[in-house]
Amino acid sequence: MDNDKICMAPWAAISTDVNGSIRPCCKFEQPHLQQEHKMPYMKDGTLEELWNSDALQKLRQAFINNEKPNECRQCWNEEKAGISSYRQHLNSLFDKYENQKDRYDFNSTQSIPPFYIDLKLTNVCNLKCRMCSPMASSLIQKEMEKTSTFKGDDYWHSSKIVGTYNEESFKKWLPNIDHIVFTGGEPFVGKENKDLMQLIIDEGYADKVDLHFNTNGMLMPQAIINMVLQFRKVEMVFSVDDIGPRLNYHRHGADWELIKKNIAKVPQDKNITISIYATVNNYNVWYIDEAMPEFKKLTPRSSYDFVYEPDFLSPRKLNKLIKSELEDKYGGDPEHEKLLKYIRSDKEDLTTQFHKHIKEMDVLRGEDFNKIFPEWSEVVMYSE
Repeated sequence: MDNDKICMAPWAAISTDVNGSIRPCCKFEQPHLQQEHKMPYMKDGTLEELWNSDALQKLRQAFINNEKPNECRQCWNEEKAGISSYRQHLNSLFDKYENQKDRYDFNSTQSIPPFYIDLKLTNVCNLKCRMCSPMASSLIQKEMEKTSTFKGDDYWHSSKIVGTYNEESFKKWLPNIDHIVFTGGEPFVGKENKDLMQLIIDEGYADKVDLHFNTNGMLMPQAIINMVLQFRKVEMVFSVDDIGPRLNYHRHGADWELIKKNIAKVPQDKNITISIYATVNNYNVWYIDEAMPEFKKLTPRSSYDFVYEPDFLSPRKLNKLIKSELEDKYGGDPEHEKLLKYIRSDKEDLTTQFHKHIKEMDVLRGEDFNKIFPEWSEVVMYSE
């Protein structure tokens, strides 16, 4: 396997989304942006049938031909900017799961079942984050349906695997699965997430599977804790972008003090690790240096990545004057060098769209950007 050319995802990983779309990974372009490599939907067949479909075989062939599919541009752009990419992270999993290393043939367009599965099964969520969409939050879906002509899809909160024609495919794949990621929505709210974990337990594979959760930290039910303790290893990643009132502003409904209490509830068991992972966006980029030390008080496994969609909330799309201020603030700090590489990676200016988003959401939710972010509002030249 040539790590400079190949991504293991089309051969060994699969990512499902709330709308039933299937992609090799969560960084692969969303369906509406796919051009050369259009991926299938769950409605097109069973997981087992789709795994070696024409679409996935065509993508594998592109990698075999040393091509760089445009749908994978997020990783190519990060690597070009000197930032470690998701492709590189996925490839490194063969060091963790050595039992999988020699099982995949990266010269064939056919592949055995994936060992890494990333599941977004439902949009059911208890928060309304400003960088999320209705497909990622049932509360945003309800908000938009109430205030506009938007109409969501009932499939977004319907079962995708348990109790469907995909259940048998999943059971067939179970003996080969090493790692499952649960995101959402909020994974500790969605019923099917619990049902699927119970299915794995009932099938006798829990002690052979690692779990990864991306949770907003607002819920930590004892029933979930009891369930996950039965699995081989569990990583609970708390998606927290800031602290105090700033967190509540752009993750509407979040409570930093409650999240800290819920993190403390997680047992310090040998099979559970806790991480805090922030997503740097146009609301928290000025304050990430304040938030990270607070995160590290709770766990040394604290880090951040960057938002790419919607692009008008991406700091790499801010105008050059704002970027200059960020350069002055973070320049010379090795800890934030990757942040500077990220904001330098694009020259398109979508600041006006960011301002528009601030105003629309403030009016809708009765909030005040200038009050919550007094210093940052001056830097981004927003006044209302």
